[in-house]
Amino acid sequence: MDKTRRILLIAYHFPPSPAAGAHRWDLLTAIGLARGWQFDVVCCEVGVRRSQLRNGIVTHPLPHRSHWLERCRTIAYRIGEHLRLRHTRDSQRPITERGRKDFSATVESAVLTKDIPTLFSLNGIKRAFNSFFYYTPHLQWMLDARVLGCKLAKTQQYDMIVCSSPPHITSLAAAYIAKDAGIPLVLDFRDPWSAMNVVQPDYASPVFLWLSKLLEATAVKHANLLVMNTSKALEATRRTYPEKRMIVVRNGANDLKIPPQVNPRRRFEMLYAGAIYLDRDPRPFLRAVGRFIHEIEPSIDSFHVRFVGDVLRYGHIALDDFVREIAISDYVTIQEPIGREELSSLLCGASVLVNLPQSAELCIPSKIYEYFEYSSWILALEKPGSATAELLSETTAIVCPPDNIDKIYDAICSFYERFLTGEQPSRMMDSVDVGIGAQASILFDALERLDSLAP
Repeated sequence: MDKTRRILLIAYHFPPSPAAGAHRWDLLTAIGLARGWQFDVVCCEVGVRRSQLRNGIVTHPLPHRSHWLERCRTIAYRIGEHLRLRHTRDSQRPITERGRKDFSATVESAVLTKDIPTLFSLNGIKRAFNSFFYYTPHLQWMLDARVLGCKLAKTQQYDMIVCSSPPHITSLAAAYIAKDAGIPLVLDFRDPWSAMNVVQPDYASPVFLWLSKLLEATAVKHANLLVMNTSKALEATRRTYPEKRMIVVRNGANDLKIPPQVNPRRRFEMLYAGAIYLDRDPRPFLRAVGRFIHEIEPSIDSFHVRFVGDVLRYGHIALDDFVREIAISDYVTIQEPIGREELSSLLCGASVLVNLPQSAELCIPSKIYEYFEYSSWILALEKPGSATAELLSETTAIVCPPDNIDKIYDAICSFYERFLTGEQPSRMMDSVDVGIGAQASILFDALERLDSLAP
């Protein structure tokens, strides 16, 4: 590069935050620095309360403050929850007529956009009301970031503004700063916005879709480049903005740090690392594990399953209760979130890394790329045609329909037999090029082309 280029990055999640978005941009900025880019980052305050120089990057942390609309929403929610519990306390308990917990009960999950109910019902009115408050948790931070970003743009010479989202509303701050400063804007949508095919149940309303499209269009109007996370997300977004320039930059596996080599494993362990929420139902997987344990009868010392992260509950169902119900408690460990280094050690020791299903067909969970970094087999519960299933079709991972217990059972048996023969799995990223270095090259090549076109 023949000149120093400087980016103002608006990213709610940035180190020392442990969020996946922070990890993505931690890796990207490291590579950007090596290519001669400089970065100022406006991020959410996480333990650091003042601007500082970190690894050649100037960070400007802003505290997360509640907007008055968010405080109103919180009060209204608490009142509504109190009234709901008061009138429906008994009916909300997942108890059968015999007084036992019903572990097969439906858990409220993500709603496909094509299945969003009409406004003209009590539930529809409630969800419409909720939709107006969906963006309020990050509203004040967005306004603060806008003010700070405009101040920085008046004192520093930036070549472009880049915004990493979600939270998607932060894109509005970046759009205003770029418009005010008259410099190019790049929006990095780690998850698609209005094109997302699922909605959280509390916000499953036509009002939510309308509001998302309105706010997205306001931000995208000023964007010179849209960065999407998967090809499917790009295709869906292009249908709305065919005139906008777009590229795909995956989260990518970390090829900057090679995990330590694993000694031959003494125990076959299956590991799920992450969170269990919305549609990531662990019950079919655990039922298949239960069938394997009861039919194959492996010893406790030779077979184990571990869940680590926000995994204590799936909806109203406590995982501890469920594994007791299907009589596999001795084989399963359920562990709360741990530090990255300790988690890396567990990932290194696992024979099989498990990915639970999600309905967001346009997205690939960041943990998939993390799994690629380790010498382990991968078992993914995914519907055919999803972005995750398409990526894994290029690998040796086994992909099973989320509810097909027979196929999940067969996959477990296959992995276990390979383990008993002494076979050692290899890293997926050694056979499929999804390293963050290649993804960063796509991004910074595009940014340099964009900068060369700027007046």
